[in-house]
Amino acid sequence: MKKFVAILLSMTMVFALAACGSSSDSAAPADTEEEATEAEAEEPAAEAEAEEPAAEAEAEAPAEGALRVAMCLTGDSNDGGWNQSAYEGLKKAEADYGIETALTESIDQANIESTVRQYAADGYDLILCVGAEFEDACMAVGPEYPEVLIADFNGNFSLDPNVASYRYTTTETGFIAGVICAVLSESGTVGYISGSAAAHMQDAMDAFADGVAYVNPDYKALTAITDSFDDVALADETAQGMIDQGADVLVGNANTASLGVITCCEKNGIKSVGYISDQYEQAPETVYVSCVQDNATMVQMIVDAVINGEYEPKVNLYGMDSGAIYVSDWHGHDAEVAPEDMELINSVIEGIKDGSLKEQGILRKTSFE
Repeated sequence: MKKFVAILLSMTMVFALAACGSSSDSAAPADTEEEATEAEAEEPAAEAEAEEPAAEAEAEAPAEGALRVAMCLTGDSNDGGWNQSAYEGLKKAEADYGIETALTESIDQANIESTVRQYAADGYDLILCVGAEFEDACMAVGPEYPEVLIADFNGNFSLDPNVASYRYTTTETGFIAGVICAVLSESGTVGYISGSAAAHMQDAMDAFADGVAYVNPDYKALTAITDSFDDVALADETAQGMIDQGADVLVGNANTASLGVITCCEKNGIKSVGYISDQYEQAPETVYVSCVQDNATMVQMIVDAVINGEYEPKVNLYGMDSGAIYVSDWHGHDAEVAPEDMELINSVIEGIKDGSLKEQGILRKTSFE
């Protein structure tokens, strides 16, 4: 990992210089502090002003030797959910650390491995693969480029010295979503639409049904898998089928396709609970609250680990106790929730965070624990 020690030292020096220098320092440094003062006194004010825009532009560019981070997405970076959350984390890390970033989005299955391999060949220090579908590519490319760190989201694998997985305890997200949907329901029937039958998503869907039953064992939790993350029309059609069966609160966990669930709820005048990211803005009168798996936070954690020399090639698990999973702001809709119901929701959140619900067997473990 000598390369990353060098990167860390380089970034430390850049931050130190940025802290000590002024925004208008564009000339070569003087030998002494006294010479610098004399040089500033001789410099015409007009020239100093002319140099300021150049200095500002230089400050915005990544420093030489900055950490190079590439992100690979199988969906759109503006999907309002899983992929957008990750991309926002990348842009925040770029602003916070001055790293150099690259993005390839909407990668189809046939091009996943070649995309990851090209970034490795181009010498990127860290490749963020946002989805369990990158597993084969990570395991194939990792051994060929041992100096390149490869982090997969929702993977269940690792490989020394460079391949790691970062995943969520998805049962926590599903369970709290089920609790909230049950609390908001008046009909006693709620629904959850998943875009995939992948293990981590099945875990979340099963936990959703558990959360509904925790509130009221007589309530009905409808579930469906569409096998699509981008078919908005199919998600809309599936949501309508659940509404026709009496569901009055729905959740969509299907990336871009989840927007079809929200719009269907909106046109039927029923409630929706956002998922993966805060989806309130998609339909403010419809999305009461969201159960968030914050990829932006996850990206920050990974970049922090690399910069601080704490990156480990293992399966790293994050839940509510880490802040990577949380319930969003209610955006005023909490006024429509009875105090005792909000107390129940908050007690479930605390029980997830402190592990007591899992210890009691109320919150199921994930299939990979």
